[in-house]
Amino acid sequence: MMKTELTLQDMTKAELIALIQRCYPRLEARELRNVRRLTLSQRAHVITAQAQAEMDANRGTDQESLRNFIAASKKFDRGMKLYDQSSALFNVDYKPTEETKNGADTHGNY
Repeated sequence: MMKTELTLQDMTKAELIALIQRCYPRLEARELRNVRRLTLSQRAHVITAQAQAEMDANRGTDQESLRNFIAASKKFDRGMKLYDQSSALFNVDYKPTEETKNGADTHGNY
C-alpha cells in the first residue's frame, strides 16, 4: 500500500527538483547561492563544534590522545573550508564597493 502522508525527507532528489521548479519557476541564481551559503554555514558550524569538542577531549600527552587531537584538528580545518566556501558565495552577491571599503554608510544612515 502506498504511503499517503509525504514529507520532504521522503521525496527523491528528482521529485524535490520538480517540486521546486513548479512552485518557484523563476528562481534566480542569487537565491540558489543564498540557500547553498546557508547550508554550507550550517554544516560548517556543526563540524567545527564537533571538532572543537573532540580537541578539548583529547588534550592528553599520550599517543592516542595526540592522534585523536590531530584528527579533530583536521576535521576543524574541513569545517573552516566550508565557512570559506560560504563566504565566497556571499562575496559574489555582496562585493564591497569603494564606498563601503572606506567605511561609507550605504543605507542612508548619517
